[in-house]
Amino acid sequence: MEIKNIEKEYNSKVVINDMNLSFPHNGLVFIVGESGSGKSTLLNIMGLLEPNFNGGLHYANIELDRSKKQSNKFLKRYFNFIFQDYNLINSLSVKENIVISVAIAGQNFDELQYQNIIQLLQIDELVEREVTHLSGGEKQRVAIARALLRNNPVILADEPTGNVDQQNSKIIFELLKKISEDHLVIVVSHNERAAYEYGDRIIRISDGNIIEDTDKGYLNNKNLNDKLKREDNEKKRLNSWINTITLNNLKLRKRKMISSFVAMFLCLTFLGIVLGVFNSMNNLVDTINTSVLENDKMTLIDHTVENGYKQIDNEFIEKIKSKDNIVKSVPYYSETVTLSSGKESADEFYATFNVVDYSDFFHERFEDLSGAMISKKNEIILNKSLAMALFPDSDQKYIGEKVVLKTISDMEIECVIVGIRSLDSELSNNELYISSELSDYISSNLINNAIQTIIFKDSSIYPGVYDVDIRTKDSTPQYKIVYGTDISELNEALINIESINELLNIMGVSSSLYSVDDLINNKLSEESIRLIFNTPLLLTGTIERTELAEIKIVGIYKENKRTPLSDLSLIINNEIKESLNRPLYNSLDIYVESLDADKMAPINTIINQFDYNNDEINEGVGFTIYAKLSVLLIIFGLISLIILSISFILINYSTKINIRDRIYEVGVLKSLGASNLFIFKLFVYNNLLLGFSVSLLSVLVLLIVNWLDIIKVSGVSVFNFNVGHMLLIITLGTFVTILAGLRETVAISRMSVVKAISEKHK
Repeated sequence: MEIKNIEKEYNSKVVINDMNLSFPHNGLVFIVGESGSGKSTLLNIMGLLEPNFNGGLHYANIELDRSKKQSNKFLKRYFNFIFQDYNLINSLSVKENIVISVAIAGQNFDELQYQNIIQLLQIDELVEREVTHLSGGEKQRVAIARALLRNNPVILADEPTGNVDQQNSKIIFELLKKISEDHLVIVVSHNERAAYEYGDRIIRISDGNIIEDTDKGYLNNKNLNDKLKREDNEKKRLNSWINTITLNNLKLRKRKMISSFVAMFLCLTFLGIVLGVFNSMNNLVDTINTSVLENDKMTLIDHTVENGYKQIDNEFIEKIKSKDNIVKSVPYYSETVTLSSGKESADEFYATFNVVDYSDFFHERFEDLSGAMISKKNEIILNKSLAMALFPDSDQKYIGEKVVLKTISDMEIECVIVGIRSLDSELSNNELYISSELSDYISSNLINNAIQTIIFKDSSIYPGVYDVDIRTKDSTPQYKIVYGTDISELNEALINIESINELLNIMGVSSSLYSVDDLINNKLSEESIRLIFNTPLLLTGTIERTELAEIKIVGIYKENKRTPLSDLSLIINNEIKESLNRPLYNSLDIYVESLDADKMAPINTIINQFDYNNDEINEGVGFTIYAKLSVLLIIFGLISLIILSISFILINYSTKINIRDRIYEVGVLKSLGASNLFIFKLFVYNNLLLGFSVSLLSVLVLLIVNWLDIIKVSGVSVFNFNVGHMLLIITLGTFVTILAGLRETVAISRMSVVKAISEKHK
């Protein structure tokens, strides 16, 4: 590689000044200098990361024309980078971070080369981990592995040890030194000590100029051209086997054997717990999906950002309920409410409620429920985290506490907590549950609030949501019609004369502003009157906007005794308000029996026919549950390995003691004509009996744990120990104990009679 007359400026300041450098095909080159001297800029230019510069670049005797296409081609073919911050993708595993470089370069993945590299870098045990769980040194080794797998000739490293400790720094530089035997490795670093210890060439830069270029002799290094030796370091797994003695021997030497017996018991028990958790995964997925994630539930709405909600059609509700795959349907009115403890200066918390009825259906779903299910209108169930926020000083005794629920329409309802769900708030937004009866009560009183909202039916012409002071005709006895006619039909309305300017301004007629006197004296233009009377409105309730009724202004009135509560003031027909004093539904929850596409098809057909929006059913168990299970399994797995190691040491030691105690007995048996095979079988049988006893006790404990159902995550059981696991634990425990004492058993079985008997006198 060669650079000729390279120049680079930043904001009229020269950072690289007429540089000329050439490099061979391999070696470890350090570029050093103070911060701001141009080191990283030079590296980026050489690696084609910095396109804007003057001068020429030559790679493999080819001059780069610096077009984007050729630069990209050269970058993939010639260069690999190692960065100070590793530049790993957090969403990928270690292996995926390494292999992705090969895919981007269009190269074939070489499994053998991959295995060689991860073993060389000692990260072969990390390949399935997430990179966020690695240390700085491990991350940098992953980055080096990524560079090596593409096997490009040039590796450019920018402060590769900047974020690692001294020990890992030494490891990384030694690796780079090894790699430089058949790669050109150029390192930008502040670590001059490392440069002089490992570098074949040191280039010092100051203010964009080369002030020193020291060749330490790498051109004469005979080892430089040797190919990198990658050896297959296949691990030889040591078989950790545990031996024991017969029941009678255990009784005689129980004090010597108790520590190894307990260690083996703990090992097998933890192993059984890991197996049980794995086995419960399928049931756990189903339980979590229905109880926490509610993946058998669809929430159907008719909602747009512009127009808010529309009421759910009764015909649609009946058609949906008639489908065989529907287990449960719950229509309700959805809105955001606030909760407080009702105490003075108590904080308020926003919550969107979920609605349940009084059937057993919901009680059976909530496996994590403490307390009772809702059975009365003013009873509620809270998520534990919300209950803690409401009552931080209650010592987690939330059942029976009273809560003030406040709606957007300013209704305040006193409720009592009857149940607490322990599900993790990271898994579900279901913080508050109320009864369908309470939901009906809230929606039946929407229209009773003095301030409502309206939108224009044609929101494309007149967008926006507007507060309006709503009264009925009967509640406004003294008013006078100034324009148009009085209310005579159900959906007709009157607008206050003092609201005309505001309404015309909303409609874009801002140039025609009238005084009240002008309006009273019939100076409102005919064009404005037609516009007001011919523009239909939608009464949409509270700020969350559920379409309640369409209304049409037929007259403009004046009154003297009341000041409107809003810039817009309307009188509506009494019968509209009466018709809206009933339960209103803007949402429908349906629970399905099966997610099978054929069974869902009739339901989806009806949904599409009525053009409702629906929340997608989530078929996954969720990241947090998997994370918790992974942590649980890793903990148990590590404990099992530790206990297994301790068990092997202790049982091996106790076996030696047992055999040494019984050497004379062996000599006697042999003197009686017992063969080596007989002695061998004797000790194998003793070990088998002890292993079987420990395994049986472990299985008994695991069955009790399974029966008590005490291992849970987010309130849901995550342990299921079955017959297959019992057989595996017994088999594993028995044969491990046999083989752990095999060496001593073979040794004692081969011992001569004279030597065995003579042990008695030692």
